[in-house]
Amino acid sequence: MVHLYGKAHVDYDDITLDAAYIQFNWDDNTVSAFGIKDSAGKLTGLPRFTQGDESYDAKELSFNFKTRKGRIRELVTQQDEGYLHSDLIKRSKDETYFGLHNKFTTCN
Repeated sequence: MVHLYGKAHVDYDDITLDAAYIQFNWDDNTVSAFGIKDSAGKLTGLPRFTQGDESYDAKELSFNFKTRKGRIRELVTQQDEGYLHSDLIKRSKDETYFGLHNKFTTCN
């Protein structure tokens, strides 16, 4: 296991991940990212996952580098002129996304 704290940043192929806390598990090829609570109890440093031209902000995420599958909790991403908000997103290896409790709006 590798633990990165603070302004953690990871580049891997065409993927960039930034968060306050990133955890690598080399045994199962996964990376997980989370925000951390500040002294006032507010979450800061929430994960930002970027692949190519697409970026996702989330409360937490996990991604398997070998299978290319992932799971994102409380996602916000911009799609053209609107924003997609989802409680839970699962990504399959062919980059198909499955969402739970989704909203599409012009508000971020």
